[in-house]
Amino acid sequence: MNAHTPLQEKFDRDGFVIVEDVLDRQRDLQPILDDYAEHLDALARRWHAEGELDSTFDDLPFHRRAAAVVARINDVQAAHL
Repeated sequence: MNAHTPLQEKFDRDGFVIVEDVLDRQRDLQPILDDYAEHLDALARRWHAEGELDSTFDDLPFHRRAAAVVARINDVQAAHL
């Protein structure tokens, strides 16, 4: 017989669970964010050079820069993000 934990029961009922403090932002997530920021930077500079963007938006913080770029690109370009 399987013993179900409260988390397992919640997952079975709701389809998800929230587990706090599993990932460390600096250790686990920051390297991913840094890589994505580099990728976004390269694409924004390329699209700006090609005339697809009117700015690289490099003066904006990452989250606003990403939003500004996404708002101005087409679906084909969005597939690169």
